[in-house]
Amino acid sequence: KRQGEREKGWKREILIREINWFIEPKKTFKSWVQVRYRHPPNPATVTLIDEHTALVKFLEDEWAPAPGQVAAFYDDDLLLGGGIIQPNF
Repeated sequence: KRQGEREKGWKREILIREINWFIEPKKTFKSWVQVRYRHPPNPATVTLIDEHTALVKFLEDEWAPAPGQVAAFYDDDLLLGGGIIQPNF
């Protein structure tokens, strides 16, 4: 059972809401997405649903993106914006 519980922590897609942008994003773009403080960002494709909501599809599974935490979008070292990770959708 414990192994099965751990497997649920891996996610390929997450929904981000309440995004504040520091740039004007394209409808779909590549970005590095960081889901925890001091956790290395991972490459993803970001698709805007509306101005403050986006679907993030990681290239590889991401460990434990926690609902309610902040996700940050980067282009190398440039912070593009950030928003709140939503519960499973």
